[in-house]
Amino acid sequence: RHLRSFLTARRLKAFKAFVHGTTMDYARFLFGKIQRNRGFTDQTRQALLDVIETEHPDAVLLDSLGELASLYEIGLGAFVGGTLVPTGGHNPLEPARVGSAIVVGPSMENFRDMAAQFDQADAWTRVSDAASLAAVWTSWIERPAIACELGGRARELVERHRGALARTLELLRVCIGVDGSTSPE
Repeated sequence: RHLRSFLTARRLKAFKAFVHGTTMDYARFLFGKIQRNRGFTDQTRQALLDVIETEHPDAVLLDSLGELASLYEIGLGAFVGGTLVPTGGHNPLEPARVGSAIVVGPSMENFRDMAAQFDQADAWTRVSDAASLAAVWTSWIERPAIACELGGRARELVERHRGALARTLELLRVCIGVDGSTSPE
């Protein structure tokens, strides 16, 4: 399903994808199939380091840890994985923090409160299936201002909720009657 939506959007110029996750072997298999059938190029992140100046693949398979968050800033948008199937989805805060437009499927069970806030703030786009995901990608690529506006709302939502830990600690301090002038040692 994700693959079909990617292929539909890929027909548009300058589309790149970054793929990360626990199913790297499956992603390699799928992209290899596309490469043979449709002229699609991919490269793993590790291999790309050797050819970064000469090759510009359509997709980068992130076969390393800790790098996806830094790539949200350079992309137009982010699809939050695990949301088109009933697995509950991944955390949308990383792409939201940098103002990346976010698209999710219906399955956000493990982030219910956060999902409700994103829905209420119109800070992401919800889709029901791969076809609607492809339509969203296509619209964002054709009209990037829409994606930028959506990403801005996502960033504003995250900014409004920054400092939650400090506020929680202050509430706990007041509740248990600890003087704010003392600090743990």
